[in-house]
Amino acid sequence: MAFKSKNIFTYLVLLSFVFLVFALYKADYLNIPTIYSYPYLALSFLLLFLGMISNALTWWTQLSLNKYKVSVNDAITSVGLSIFTKYIPGKILLILGKAEFISNRYEIKREVASTISLQTQIITIWVGFSMGCLGLILAGGFSQVKLLYTAIPIWLLLTSLIFLPIIKVTIEKTAKWLFKKKLNIPAISAAKAFISIPVFMLNWFLWGCSFYFLCLALTIHVDFSLVAILAFPFAGTSGAMAVVAPGGVGVREGLIVLFLSLLRIDLVEATTISVASRLWFLIGELFIFCFSFILYKFVKRLS
Repeated sequence: MAFKSKNIFTYLVLLSFVFLVFALYKADYLNIPTIYSYPYLALSFLLLFLGMISNALTWWTQLSLNKYKVSVNDAITSVGLSIFTKYIPGKILLILGKAEFISNRYEIKREVASTISLQTQIITIWVGFSMGCLGLILAGGFSQVKLLYTAIPIWLLLTSLIFLPIIKVTIEKTAKWLFKKKLNIPAISAAKAFISIPVFMLNWFLWGCSFYFLCLALTIHVDFSLVAILAFPFAGTSGAMAVVAPGGVGVREGLIVLFLSLLRIDLVEATTISVASRLWFLIGELFIFCFSFILYKFVKRLS
């Protein structure tokens, strides 16, 4: 990649590959299950790839709402090239990676870009978790008291982070305390958040439908419940909130098994789908990385 040697973004990308290899080694991603329907599998990957692109568009949308004109090309590239930073423990570099790329190419302060990236991540998780909780209700999961008492406080916390100015205030006060410098960071109003929600819902819906067709491809059930579409939003957001697990590895898969079991899917089949979903989503991440690399190297900016 034609980055400058001292560019922080370059180091983040290289470091992410180190942790990706480690995650692959630990999680046994290459366990390929029996495939019962290749057409369903092909449709699953098509929707998965579209979901990856729509995920980058959520970032572009948030930048636009904050009145920063960034090309769609660069928005996709920043997300794609930094996609594997999610495997670095702590998750914070996933937020900083795409912000670093944008701040290097536009007159946007790193702190501001990072804040918008954080806001994007929080809205992404909130929308996906809301859809996932709806799925739990439809699957009867809220009959389990422990699950109910865990999900509701998390949802309320995420809602407050989006619709209350707590993020802006906290970051500005922290920056003033650490650096003795006042920052004027743009905050997204509740109205703007509502405007952007459909884009985030589209992202999770595409991923959810992709997961549903993955289930159909790996099982012989022709009456597989459509509620399974909401399994991945629930498991994916819960995995994203697991700070310790790199990339949500382990957490996401366990919750997929839990969700599918609520739909009365056999434990063996649910586990097979869960394990296969690791490789499935990794292929999607490889797609957006390669697609972004092509955009970065060979395609002119799309305004």
